[in-house]
Amino acid sequence: MSENKGIFLNGKNQAIEILRHLNQSEKGRILDNLKLRNPSMAYELLVNSYTFEDIMHSEQNTLGTVLEYASAPIIGIAIKFLSKDFQKKILKNMNRVKAEEAFQVFQTRNTSIDESTKAQEKILEIASELIKRKIITL
Repeated sequence: MSENKGIFLNGKNQAIEILRHLNQSEKGRILDNLKLRNPSMAYELLVNSYTFEDIMHSEQNTLGTVLEYASAPIIGIAIKFLSKDFQKKILKNMNRVKAEEAFQVFQTRNTSIDESTKAQEKILEIASELIKRKIITL
């Protein structure tokens, strides 16, 4: 007879993951309904459900602000496996010195996909914090 070892499920994190995979219309509909019952939960899920791609597709000034708060090495690692167009877009949204440093890391560091994903997650954390502090909106 097997014993239940106690599986822990975090519903909030699961909801965030589901929202990240929905299109904007579906995500908006779900969050609007939740907002009627629990506005603070809806806001928290919204802020935490953005993806790195959402940041990349945001307005130029929003992207620039996020990049100001992220370190050049993190940015260089995060863009390693992106398309050339996105790499250029990101580097063009940075001040020259920081862009050159990020490009140097991008060019010289042997980065794994896992490291790049972690760097993208770090940028997402920065963006989430900027949203919570009302410095940016997406």
